[in-house]
Amino acid sequence: MAAPKKPRLSSKDLSNCLRELGTTVHDWGESGAVSKAEALAALLWKKALGWDEKRMDDKGREESVAHKPEAWAIALVWERIEGRVPQATIETSERMRAAEKVRNLSSTRLNTLAATLVPLGAAPASATPRPARPPRYSPGHGDPGGH
Repeated sequence: MAAPKKPRLSSKDLSNCLRELGTTVHDWGESGAVSKAEALAALLWKKALGWDEKRMDDKGREESVAHKPEAWAIALVWERIEGRVPQATIETSERMRAAEKVRNLSSTRLNTLAATLVPLGAAPASATPRPARPPRYSPGHGDPGGH
């Protein structure tokens, strides 16, 4: 007897759960409760802008570490501010990807077209041998002025 399948969350269900959990209290800040969504947004801004971290080294001295802005965070913040939502497509390795399907279909069509136009091993009609070098121009031969 097969084991019962676990119900999968659809992307809409997952989004709803994330929104709901995002409203719960994450921490208490200076101005009151900070939700998980606010904490995540603050972390994203921190990654996008870069920050300086002060920490103690092995010898007990305070050192400052500068973290540079992250390009992915800048792009994500910018797209959200502009109102664009990034595409969230999940392609598993078991199934054929869309790009592979298009590539295979195009390859099949081109091969079929080529096989109908030119039989295997035959040279196309447009394949005429070219001269080894370009023809030389000599004045007077074929000159429209009759010289």
